[in-house]
Amino acid sequence: MASSSTQNASDVHANRRSTPRTSAPSIKVRCDGGLYVPDNWGLGGCLISNYKGQLRPGTSVLIELFLNVVHEHDGLPVRAEIVRYEPDNNNALAFRFESLSAGELIDFCDIIDESLSAEVLKAIS
Repeated sequence: MASSSTQNASDVHANRRSTPRTSAPSIKVRCDGGLYVPDNWGLGGCLISNYKGQLRPGTSVLIELFLNVVHEHDGLPVRAEIVRYEPDNNNALAFRFESLSAGELIDFCDIIDESLSAEVLKAIS
């Protein structure tokens, strides 16, 4: 029965989203001193699990997004609001990105791609 209520709660949250989410682990989130691979994410926000900090709903925080690649690179700073904390659901913390556009994300990916390409060329030259 608990799994049914968990599913229903997930459906409710999904129905309120204005942008689609993916569970592909293509980004990491640096928040409150920790680095997390989101359970799901999209242009509108993300959900992380195993959060052990003090952030709670209603808090606005600056986080960093990183591409989930084997490479050191700068993060993309994003202002986010904490919209949900679920201690009974693996300490899940839900963020709503306050102003992340597709263009900003694409530009960020392009910069990282150029940097990776330069490193590969340097290594093979």
